[in-house]
Amino acid sequence: VAKLPNLRIRGIHVAVGAVLIVLVYLVVVPLLLLVLSGFKETGFIFDAGFTLRHFIEIYVDTRTYELILNTLVFAAGSTLVSLCLGVMFAWLTERTDLPFKTAARISLILPMAIPGVLLAVGWVLLASPRIGMINRIFATMFGGDPLVDIFTMPGMIFVQGLS
Repeated sequence: VAKLPNLRIRGIHVAVGAVLIVLVYLVVVPLLLLVLSGFKETGFIFDAGFTLRHFIEIYVDTRTYELILNTLVFAAGSTLVSLCLGVMFAWLTERTDLPFKTAARISLILPMAIPGVLLAVGWVLLASPRIGMINRIFATMFGGDPLVDIFTMPGMIFVQGLS
């Protein structure tokens, strides 16, 4: 005789169900409203009629393709910087007699625990063309233009690659 499965509702099932309901409410509903508002003339989802005007305007605007290219350059550049640094530090910490190996490993993982806003403010204070400490010291010692500018594409790629 086959035994019937236990169909009792347990506390874990209720908890998982509640979390799923909250996630659907907080993620799926706003996403659905965002998509629907893109097809409305005014952006208000309860207006009558649908339109593709907003999407057509985006695709015929030349700035869209410039933004896409900038995004691809930034993503590829920062990935390349991260990959090169990651391979170098992995080799140094695993294959060499690097002194203070444990401290090096911890210092490489530590930036993941620091909030992004704090890192951004730190980089601005360190390498901003006007107020950055590096540029101020360089200007005091040698004069002239700022040494580094993190607000350019190469500067942003470098900072993101380090993060």
